[in-house]
Amino acid sequence: MIRVVTLSVLICRALYNLLRWIACELFWIGTRANSVSAAVTLCRLGGLSVVAGLVYFQLRGGLAAQPWMAGMQCALAALISILVGNLAKEVLLDVSARLMNYCGIDFTRRGFRIDGSAFTETLRSDGTWYRSISNATGTICEWTDTYGKCTRIITAPRTERG
Repeated sequence: MIRVVTLSVLICRALYNLLRWIACELFWIGTRANSVSAAVTLCRLGGLSVVAGLVYFQLRGGLAAQPWMAGMQCALAALISILVGNLAKEVLLDVSARLMNYCGIDFTRRGFRIDGSAFTETLRSDGTWYRSISNATGTICEWTDTYGKCTRIITAPRTERG
């Protein structure tokens, strides 16, 4: 069966994935009651604070007189703020992971990539790591051992037989 995908469908999917990624990466609050979940939540709130501060700073002078210029101004302010806020969040997560590992605590974070696939990443205190990325086409698992060897397994999704 040949499936025809129009440009509007591709644009809608891209916008949906972008909005889902923003919501999950900046607004996702951890529900587990442990130090790692609290650290990840604080890092995400730090990134969200950077986004809000930059939007305020960029738009505090007012909007352009023409509606289309005001729209472009808001879109550019949001884009720059989200990019810088995400960078701040990632730096905070890296610092948190290093501090947790220094204290002997494994650092696990979960989230979504911009293409919509879910991931789990664990940085262990012994210097090894584990990463799992899941989407409709399968799952990719990567990890290292204590000797530095990296292993990767790619699995296909299960299909129903009938």
